[in-house]
Amino acid sequence: MRVFKHRGLATVLMGIGMCLPVTSGAAPKTGHAVAGDSKQANKNELTDAQILGFADTANTGEIGQGNIALSKGQADSVKQFAQLMVKDHTAAKDKGRAIGKELGLTPAPSELSNGIQRDGNEATAQLEKASAQSFDRTYMQIQVRLHEKVLKKLDDVIPKADASQVKALLTTCAVMSSTTSRSPGAP
Repeated sequence: MRVFKHRGLATVLMGIGMCLPVTSGAAPKTGHAVAGDSKQANKNELTDAQILGFADTANTGEIGQGNIALSKGQADSVKQFAQLMVKDHTAAKDKGRAIGKELGLTPAPSELSNGIQRDGNEATAQLEKASAQSFDRTYMQIQVRLHEKVLKKLDDVIPKADASQVKALLTTCAVMSSTTSRSPGAP
């Protein structure tokens, strides 16, 4: 069974999975908010803690959806992709938390992360209801939709990050996804 109709779509998704920072890996860490991050948050302004919260929420959703796909997926290629999503998003989540600890920040909620959470919850519900026959297509369509949405949000969020480490993390994700989506010979 062929899951992808278009090479570009598969390549974009594979690029999302490769959005790991190029700095050395660190053990999962958490941090605490500090007074230095007291910028007032409104609809147009996000603190670095809220930006890390957005990334953390997106990664958590991907991990959960990937685990569902590992148990319900039919095609080996879908299961392999789900495993890659779980592995890479776990590493990205851990890296984001390590950066938070380094900066003395805890991922914080915002309207942005709440929206991503709602989307993730809806996706999870769809996956749990999907029949065996429709699961693979449903999972991959959800992955495309949610990854495109997150990539668009990254374009808005990257310039709002104050800390260079947060900007670098998000920029690496966006650049890797963009570069990979144009790579020749991708699945």
